[in-house]
Parts: sequence; structure tokens; C-alpha cells
Amino acid sequence: MKRREYMRVLIFFALLCELLVIAHSPAAQGKQTLHRYVSTAGSDWKNDGSLRRPWRTIDYASTMAIPGMTIHVLPGTYQLSEIIITRTSGTAVSRIRYVSEDKWGAKLITSTTQVWQNSGAYVDIEGFDVSSSSLNTYIGIHSQGSYDRIRYNHVHHLVAPLGSCPQGAGIMLGDMQTVGQEAEGNVVHDVGPPPGGCREIHGIYDSAPGCRIINNLLFANSGMGIQLWGRPDHCILANNTIFGNGRGLVVGGDPKHGVNDYTVVANNIVYRNVDVGVYESGLSGPHNRFLRNLVFGNKTNWFLKTGSQSESITGDPLFVRYTGGLDGDYHLQNSSPCVGAGRQEFAPLADIDSRPRHAPPDVGAYASRTNADASER
Repeated sequence: MKRREYMRVLIFFALLCELLVIAHSPAAQGKQTLHRYVSTAGSDWKNDGSLRRPWRTIDYASTMAIPGMTIHVLPGTYQLSEIIITRTSGTAVSRIRYVSEDKWGAKLITSTTQVWQNSGAYVDIEGFDVSSSSLNTYIGIHSQGSYDRIRYNHVHHLVAPLGSCPQGAGIMLGDMQTVGQEAEGNVVHDVGPPPGGCREIHGIYDSAPGCRIINNLLFANSGMGIQLWGRPDHCILANNTIFGNGRGLVVGGDPKHGVNDYTVVANNIVYRNVDVGVYESGLSGPHNRFLRNLVFGNKTNWFLKTGSQSESITGDPLFVRYTGGLDGDYHLQNSSPCVGAGRQEFAPLADIDSRPRHAPPDVGAYASRTNADASER
């Protein structure tokens, strides 16, 4: 081989090696893998998680996740005989997201005690349909990482073991170390025995400070629609619609762990719950505020120990069609006392349907059609 040809071969192989190094660098790998996929027809060990070669389980996808990655879970029914466990954390600027590709299209059906347990921080779990095929299940999604967001899920028909009343919820947020969890836009119903049958199984249960629970629809749950207990404080509970549960909403602090103070409960509808509508329990502080909530038709509407309520609304919320079940329409009639009655500073910018809220905002999870339409003009 002549010297010139030999040099050309060396240059070619040097360039090839450089391209391979670039392609396998962390930056390039991050760009290639920021979107991965899970499918009922996938394989964890044979596939690479691409859309053409998806993984089979959310658990395995979690072990491959990196900050900034979105795990797209394709539509289908995922029959689970073990708890989904995800541990990988994102960061404040690069969250990890587990997203049902179609809202409620990825159906997670378990035969175990819990559906999903996440301990990663800065994690989003969004758009899943979560239920049980057994009489064993008392927790839907349990998020134990700081700054996690549980959003737009449908959690329903979790029936605890017959004759038992374990501590559980459709959505559980926090533990004794974490902070800053959020539940937004979820529909949670029929969790636990019939309403009032077990006071320990709730719609949404938060046990950590700095929580934000907004725009949720919560009904027909055995215990509370929303329970704050453990060590929560400085929470915001705003624009939730809560009806037909054992009890409506409780703000409390476990005496073993501290006082629940500086919590704001604003713009909620708490209607026709079996027992108390809104109350404080355990250790509660003097700075808890209850502002512009409609609390009506409960056996007892209010029981506050230390907090203050103001500008409360008493009367039928006038839903478009109240049935007490998923077949109802819980938007507001134009004549509802909730229309334009909320506090602006605590209201989410959009409602549970992701429609912009009119100012002043409506009370409850749904903006009235008139006000939502007005804000879009």
C-alpha cells in the first residue's frame, strides 16, 4: 500500500472513531433517550425502549430513566400481580415523567395491596387509570418522593380486604421525610368500603408539609375526600369538588409529629358527605384559613378548632346533573352560587378540564362553561 493511501485509511478510521465517541457520549445518549416507551407488547430485556421496541413494565423503565426523561406508557390493560416500584429521581429542572400516552388509556389493574409505589423525587405520574381486580387493594398511587406531582389520573374501585380497615387512599402523598407533593386534576372515587364503612381509607391523603391539592374530583370514598394528617402544614387545598364521601375534608396534625398550621382551604365544594363536611383534628394552628368554600348538605357542615372561616357559601352548588356517581355532570349551572365566588390568589389558572379560569374564579374543580368560554374570547 502506498504511503498516501495508507494515510487516507488512517484518517478515515480516526474520523470513524471520533464519530462513535460522540454518538456514545452522555450528551448524545441523553438526547437520544429523553423519550422512552412502555407497551403491553414490549420486552424489558430484548428491547431498547424506543417506540418501535418498547419496554414491557414501568418498573424496568424506571431503572433506565435519567433526569429529564419522559416514559410514555402506551394504551392497553396492564394486569399487575406485583406492586409497581419506581425509585429514580429527577431534578428541579429536569423532572422524570411517567405519562399515559392517552389520558386514562393505560389501565393499571392490580391484584395486590397497592398499585404503584414511587420513592423518586421530582417525579410526575400523569393520566393513568388505576383500579383493582381483587378485594385486597387499599392504596392506589403512593408517592414518597419530595416535589412529586400526581396529575390527571383516574383512581377508582379499590376494595380493601373484607372486614379490615387499613390506612390507605386512592392517592397517598408524602412520608416522614419528604415535602412539597402535589395532587392536581385527579378523579378519585369508590376507594374502600361504602362511604362511612372505614374512616382510614380516603380519596387523597397527605402526610407531609408544603402540599398542594387542587382541581380534584373526589366522591364515594370510604373515609375522607381529603385528609391531612401526620406532619403537614403550609398546604393549599383549592378548587376541589368533594361529595358523597364518609367525610369531606380534614385539616389535622398528628400530636406525635407536630402542628398543622398556615394551611389554606379555599374555593372548594364540600357537599352531601355522610358525616362532617370540613373540620380540624389533632393539633391544628391558629393560622389555618378556610376561605370561600361551599359547605352544604353534610350531616355536620363545619367543626373548626383553631382556624378561621370567612365568606363561606351555604346552599346547593347547582351542578349541571348531580347523580353521586361518575355518570353525573359536575360542571356548574350558570345560576350556581359558586360562579365567580372564589378567591383569585389561590385558584389554579386552569380547571380540571384544563380550561382557563375566568376572574374572579368559580368555586370547585370545574369552571362554569359561561366563565370558561368568556376567558377564551
